[in-house]
Amino acid sequence: MRKIFFSLFFFASIVLESTFFSYIRILGVVPNITMILVICFALYYEEKNGAMIGFSAGIIKDIIIGRVVGISALTFMAIGFLVGYYNRKVFAENITTPFVLTVLCTLLHESVMLMVLFLGGHPIQLGMIVNRIYLHQTFLNALIAIPTYVLISQVLHSHFLRKSY
Repeated sequence: MRKIFFSLFFFASIVLESTFFSYIRILGVVPNITMILVICFALYYEEKNGAMIGFSAGIIKDIIIGRVVGISALTFMAIGFLVGYYNRKVFAENITTPFVLTVLCTLLHESVMLMVLFLGGHPIQLGMIVNRIYLHQTFLNALIAIPTYVLISQVLHSHFLRKSY
C-alpha cells in the first residue's frame, strides 16, 4: 500500500510541475515539488529508503520532463540519503526542520544542475542565477515544504498506511 501511495504522490507532483506550474510561474520559477516530497518522505525513513525514494522519483522526473537523464536522480538520491541519515539527529516533528532542509537541499540540487549546464557549454548569467534560482527558487520551495510536510505527516500517520505487526 505504501509503494502505491508513494508512486501516486510522486507521479502527481511530476505532472503538476510539468503542466500546471509550468504555466503559472510563481516569482518567475516553478516549485520543485518532487524534491520537496523526497525530503518529506526521507524525514520518516532511514538513509537507504530515502536514497531509493529519491533515485526513483528523480529518474521518473528526468524521463518525463526530458532533462539530462540521471542528474535529478543522482541529486535526489543524495538528498534522500542525507536527509534520511540526519532524520535520527533532528527533531522531525518540528515544523522548521523541513523548511531548513528544503533550503539546503534546493541550494545543493540547483548548484549541481548549474554545474552540469556549465560543463555542457551552456552560457550562465550570474545575475539571473543568484536572483531567480538561488533566491526565488529556494524561497518558494521552502514555503511550499511546510504545508507539504504537514500533509505527508498526516497521511503517513493515518490508519491505512500504518504497518501491521
